[in-house]
Amino acid sequence: MLFLLAGLSAIGWIGGVMYTPAIPQLVRDLSTDPSSAQFTLTVFLAVFAVSQLIYGPLSDRYGRRWVLIGSLLIYALGSIAVAVSPTIEWMTLARVPQAFGAVGGAILARAIARDLWDFPYVRRPMALIAAGGTLAPLLSLVAGGFVANALGWQGIFWVSAAIAFIFLGLAIVFLPETHKVRDRAAYGGMRMMTNYGRLLRSPLFMSYALTQALLAGGIFGFMTGGPFVVIETLGVSSGLYGILTALLPGGFMVGTLISSQISHRVSIHPMVVTGCSLAALAACTSFAIVLLGHLSVVALYPLMMIYTVGIGINTPNAMAGALEVDPKIAGTGAALLGALSFSSMALSSLLVGSVEHGGGLGLTGILAALSVPGLGFGVLTVVLSRRVRD
Repeated sequence: MLFLLAGLSAIGWIGGVMYTPAIPQLVRDLSTDPSSAQFTLTVFLAVFAVSQLIYGPLSDRYGRRWVLIGSLLIYALGSIAVAVSPTIEWMTLARVPQAFGAVGGAILARAIARDLWDFPYVRRPMALIAAGGTLAPLLSLVAGGFVANALGWQGIFWVSAAIAFIFLGLAIVFLPETHKVRDRAAYGGMRMMTNYGRLLRSPLFMSYALTQALLAGGIFGFMTGGPFVVIETLGVSSGLYGILTALLPGGFMVGTLISSQISHRVSIHPMVVTGCSLAALAACTSFAIVLLGHLSVVALYPLMMIYTVGIGINTPNAMAGALEVDPKIAGTGAALLGALSFSSMALSSLLVGSVEHGGGLGLTGILAALSVPGLGFGVLTVVLSRRVRD
């Protein structure tokens, strides 16, 4: 069950970003321009962000199982529609249902975990689910070039559809309904907005959510500005850059492994604070190195490994803590967590793309600007949770 949930949290990214190394191939085949091809990614990300706010309340009201099954079916059919695209306009439209279906697994895996495991035991499964969702976009980018060379850009989406159908079958056979006690009237209509408002007004929920979202935004900012700094300024080949960047998920895995192994001995708040402290330390050190004029690959990548270890420790604990604030609306909470994280990622990428000019100052400055407040919110969870207990 746990590995099924981890896979569900990851598969949406396969159809979402794996094709990006094949965009030049796509431009030639569909007789379009690079900006139009890139816009298909923008459409996917925009729909992915907004749809997260829909799935949580739906699953709180109607149950996780059938909402998940429906999302996987939509994702599979949307991937097929993209694969057979005769024009870029067709592909852009087809990306809408594909993205809408893709987000279901990512959101509902967290809510199902909260249904199945009581707090604080949910932290260990949440670590594996977080690993699946965080590693998926990075690994998809690495794998995309190989799949495109073997099967073409269309093959990437046929693979995406096939994987979606496999998980659809697994969900039908092995996934029971986990949200059994629910009052449909409590989640419908204006009550859905009330539930979101309740979480947004909860200082404890928002502190957990923001410490995780800000750190996640930092790593996506690095993915945006990293090629320009590392390849153009530091003179690293694109092949070596790909290898170095592919190592970063290892840091995240180390962090999640630490979290899962000691979760039964260490409470949630030391883990949250330790994770964001490591990330803030790594980000501020990298910023200082740039200011002193000593930026290098040897300095940057070990610090980024420490940053991703911090994310790996922080994320499952922050997610578990946030969903424990109001377990009855865990689906809504998971959706809001995803929306906040995704917004942070998008904002970070936009800022780094605007302020980074090749010297690394903008990139490392954004990392520090996100991770230091992330640490502040992590410390705030300790204070607020004590007040709740008192």
